[in-house]
Amino acid sequence: VMEAGAQEGVRAGRVEGGTVGDAEIRARQFVTGISPSLGSTAAIQASRTAEVTRVVVTGRVQEVVPGLRLSVTGSAQGPTERFREDR
Repeated sequence: VMEAGAQEGVRAGRVEGGTVGDAEIRARQFVTGISPSLGSTAAIQASRTAEVTRVVVTGRVQEVVPGLRLSVTGSAQGPTERFREDR
């Protein structure tokens, strides 16, 4: 779920005109839509340069064993889309 959320975030943030905010919002929407409990604990970090867009999603999984708190992380990156003139 976290990796798929990160991939969705990259898709939203890497398009021409996309932003880090677009990436973070889309990643959170995706994770929350699949698992509201994961979405409520998710920490999302996105970065975008002229070359690469990257999203990392981390959240805490539901406790199965009392006192055992586990987290899960997913990340994705892709080339940032931009217009390049012919030379």
